[in-house]
Amino acid sequence: LQTVLADLHAQERGDVETALLDDGRGTGLTRTTFHWLLGRQLVDALTDSDAAPDEFVNLWYRATTAVMLATADYATVEPHLIHAQRLLPARAHVWLSAGVVHAFFATPAVQNASLALKLPEGYSLRVGDERRELALAEQSFRRAIGLKEDDAEARLRLGRVLAQQQRHQEALTELGAAGALARDLIQQYYVQLFAGQSAAELGQHDRAATSFKRAAALYPDAQTPLVALS
Repeated sequence: LQTVLADLHAQERGDVETALLDDGRGTGLTRTTFHWLLGRQLVDALTDSDAAPDEFVNLWYRATTAVMLATADYATVEPHLIHAQRLLPARAHVWLSAGVVHAFFATPAVQNASLALKLPEGYSLRVGDERRELALAEQSFRRAIGLKEDDAEARLRLGRVLAQQQRHQEALTELGAAGALARDLIQQYYVQLFAGQSAAELGQHDRAATSFKRAAALYPDAQTPLVALS
């Protein structure tokens, strides 16, 4: 612990400065606390001393990443996952989570705020433009699928990212694979919703209508498939 604290003292206080967003607007910066950085260094110290089995490291990153994603703490989880990718490159959940983060960074709310945010001199954003973030999301989801071919969520999210890049035929292929694997009702709903969108973009209106009707049947109170069907 003393070694870790000494190393930490030599670094800046925290991984990143966090940009604050409000409905697509950047409202300023706040300093990130360093407890997650300290936690990573402690895990590194255990790993280096062979005191921690690989599964402990895996479970620690899986649990802490889940907490950050559940609380939408994207500024903290992004450097967390970069570290996890170096330690756990063969774990599909690491790449799935990284894809989720990059797909979020590509959303209009983040992109609009990144363009409007006034940064102090010497500061730069870790968020790239929409094209770069979608490409990184695609790469991450493909890595996850390469490690776990039957991951329905990774294929669903990859299909969505491909559609956002206007690659609708490829999106339909991935969404079809996701639909064949998905066991959760909510996953099946999004498969049909996104497949309907891509089919409509390709001018396949009958196929699109069928998908939207299936989505509506899964969640009769949902408005989106009805609006899309109209």
